[in-house]
Amino acid sequence: FTLKSLQNKIQSKFFMLEKNIERSYVNMFEPSDQPYYHSDGNVWTFLYYPCEVHHIDEGGETIFLHDDGTMQGVPYTKDRLIKFDGNIMHKATSFRTKNRYTVAVKFRK
Repeated sequence: FTLKSLQNKIQSKFFMLEKNIERSYVNMFEPSDQPYYHSDGNVWTFLYYPCEVHHIDEGGETIFLHDDGTMQGVPYTKDRLIKFDGNIMHKATSFRTKNRYTVAVKFRK
């Protein structure tokens, strides 16, 4: 893929005005990384998964830790866009065999 095609794909998926963007960046985790739980603050967080994944055992999930102590995982699926309240504690899991990329965009509530 090209940077321009990625930009066009992301723009087609976001329905909020650019002026509401708090911050945006690309996350990259190597196979050995073990990210920590964190919250993003009082924002709406959008995560876009651009990478191809050929098997569920590759990993790469985003794990949410709820107030009642339960955890919920969202599998990494190419071209998936998830939205969640940035106050929710969450973390990424790395892929087993390759780098894991996500595009993160945070919108003011």
